[in-house]
Amino acid sequence: MRNFSFVFYFLLTINIVNADIINTSSFNNQNIGKIYNKTEPLRDFSYYGKSFSVDKKYTAINEDFKRIIIIDNESKIIFQYEWDDEIRTFPKSDTIYILGWSDNDNLWFFTYIPAEINYFAKADIKNKKLFMHDTKITDLVLNYVFDANNKILYYDNYSQMSYENRNNQQIVNIIYKYDIETKREEVLYRRKGGNSFRLKMEDGKLKFNK
Repeated sequence: MRNFSFVFYFLLTINIVNADIINTSSFNNQNIGKIYNKTEPLRDFSYYGKSFSVDKKYTAINEDFKRIIIIDNESKIIFQYEWDDEIRTFPKSDTIYILGWSDNDNLWFFTYIPAEINYFAKADIKNKKLFMHDTKITDLVLNYVFDANNKILYYDNYSQMSYENRNNQQIVNIIYKYDIETKREEVLYRRKGGNSFRLKMEDGKLKFNK
């Protein structure tokens, strides 16, 4: 896995997947149905996160940015995805982050290193399918929030380094709205300088510091 490094200034053209939506075989994982029992201790720099479905029926677990596991209320594994599962199909994929549940049966997550998104994924528990969405994001993704119900990623390219001038040109900070399914990207707000936008979702609406 690549180093967890920050890349701020070069723009990325990301178009990894050859088709818009790809159904993979992750729901056929041999561990499906087994009881989830976390035995490996986490290292100091490891990450262990949980996200509950809307009806609290399922729990999504992120282990060390490398695997996503979904368990039911009886701790049975009903879905497991590991970065290594798809590395041959998506050779540039990297660390995995949970985005959230769009309803009771659909978990969204993505492969992300700071500033770069390689693909979005939706685990459809009801239909036992995993959908991979290619991206057409054009700028650095340094801060983000996710509107799970509408499949919208709001992100900005703000960083502390934006205060510095590069080649005597001030970097413009921009907030984008990106539709995962249509791949439509639009600029919501732009400025020169200033403080962090502090993106957040409140009652289904994007809020930020101007």
